[in-house]
Amino acid sequence: MDLRAICVAGLVTAATAAAQEAPRVGDRIVGQAIEASSAARNAGGGNAPVVRWDGQAISQDDEVRGLKGTSRRTLEAWRRFAERRGYRVDLDASQRVIVISDAERFESFASSERVVERVMEQLEELGATSDAAPLVLLRASTTEDVEDAKKGASLLGLGHRLEVFEETGTLRDVRAVNARLAESVARAHLNDHQPYLSEWMVDGIASLVAEEATGRAIIDGKAVSLRTVLGSVSKAHKHDQQHTIDLLKISGAGSDDGPMEAEAMAVMSFLGEEILHTIVPELGQRDVSQASSKVRVEEEALLSHMGKTALQDLQRSLMRGK
Repeated sequence: MDLRAICVAGLVTAATAAAQEAPRVGDRIVGQAIEASSAARNAGGGNAPVVRWDGQAISQDDEVRGLKGTSRRTLEAWRRFAERRGYRVDLDASQRVIVISDAERFESFASSERVVERVMEQLEELGATSDAAPLVLLRASTTEDVEDAKKGASLLGLGHRLEVFEETGTLRDVRAVNARLAESVARAHLNDHQPYLSEWMVDGIASLVAEEATGRAIIDGKAVSLRTVLGSVSKAHKHDQQHTIDLLKISGAGSDDGPMEAEAMAVMSFLGEEILHTIVPELGQRDVSQASSKVRVEEEALLSHMGKTALQDLQRSLMRGK
């Protein structure tokens, strides 16, 4: 299913406006503070990080001439962090996502910017706006780097623009590595621009986008295809006695395990472009605090857009895997 046609309204851009007004002296303080959070552990000099825009290495002069102010400020904030660790910085063509990754470990992987670009094409109308300050994704090689980045970002109020995960994959796990990256991009954008979309729906859409962009999604820690997911879901629900889909159970409400990832991805694939076109902005901009109340609102939205048999139809799809 191609998600490119999905249009989403009501973007959240307050953080962007604040970032655009940040003074340049503040940019230097941000960069110094992030770097200083782990200075003791990383004492010593480093080489200037490789910065690439749309796959091409650029100089600081190029940054000044070609990049938007919000992109330059974000790059400056993280430059010394990348320099200390030998990390590479990739900015996608639309200047919406910055990926910071271990330059040596990821040199032979499929280019980060290509994965990001494929995701952004699908999310182009799912709240990804070129006016927003870039989201930062750190593919850290060590737990220490994860902790340092989170600490520095939190102290400076940058945590809402940062997604961090420790990447321990090897070249044999290239699809899993790229799927994790793709899911992180999708999830970060959905959380940023559709703040009230439920966790299970965010997970389902992010998994679907990742699978379309890389051929795999990460479900319960494993890299799998949509076909595999639908097969496993059908097998698990083949003998269900209920006639309507149980969104509360799929959402993971009251469970320590969180949302049912395979079921969430399957349901999103069943909905189709037209339904997602309308239901994502409707639910993503509606503040409902209680999980049970949110599920009722989701059920009402499905009934409104799919008809009175929507919940029965989705249950049958779950049981058949299609």
